[in-house]
Amino acid sequence: MIDLKNFYNERKSSYYAEKYPTTQDDTPNTPPSVLDGEDAIRQFRNLAYPHTTPKGGQGEGGSEDKVMNVAFILICNYLDQMGYLIEEFPDFLSRPKSLNEFSYGDVRGALIAKGASNGVTVRWADRRAFVDGLHFRKKDGYCASADVRALIRRISTSGTDFSDKSPDELLEDIANAIENLLKKNGRFQKIGDELGCGLLGDEDIKKYRAMLQDFRHREASNIQNAQSYSEEQKHFLVRYGCMVLGSILEHEEGGGAKKG
Repeated sequence: MIDLKNFYNERKSSYYAEKYPTTQDDTPNTPPSVLDGEDAIRQFRNLAYPHTTPKGGQGEGGSEDKVMNVAFILICNYLDQMGYLIEEFPDFLSRPKSLNEFSYGDVRGALIAKGASNGVTVRWADRRAFVDGLHFRKKDGYCASADVRALIRRISTSGTDFSDKSPDELLEDIANAIENLLKKNGRFQKIGDELGCGLLGDEDIKKYRAMLQDFRHREASNIQNAQSYSEEQKHFLVRYGCMVLGSILEHEEGGGAKKG
């Protein structure tokens, strides 16, 4: 088991050190410990659920809440140091708020934005379900948005998480996702030069798609061509593809592409 207080004393970012200098008074008598990342995520969810104090009211700063908040920050620090992020709140683990601000503010606010509210309250059951549905993943350096990752999950047939896929697998998925977004009734839609401040247009996407065909097909010549790319080149193509997909998704939200 990993003692998270000792871990915090040894490993934390400058942001944590400045904003959360834990005090002895607020540290749990038995500091929280975790087995691994999965166990830390489970404990994060348990703390983020709406909860009550012994007095029966929602936690808002009593001694129990201070102890729970310290445990929450210690768990956030561990997950941050181990390279995790939350897709729905990408910056949270590196710059966390208090437990109450997250559970009552961010989670509740996200549900209100989704319409899960009667205008006054958000049901605790909805908040618990939202926390259960948070997507934790390890950072992979591709800067893919939650929408792009969700699209890849939907398109992919392997069932493997985005962060666990090889560059070759991701390039195949990206090629299929671009086709899924742009090919309607057997024809590719045109977007003109409206993406990326005019830096990304139909010809750019067409050229990129052509490069990815070798990652989609299993003929000997395709496999050989795919193997000719260096790992650095493949990582670049994945990052570029994530940007292309994100731009297309934003474009569709703004009115969609035109038929060619």
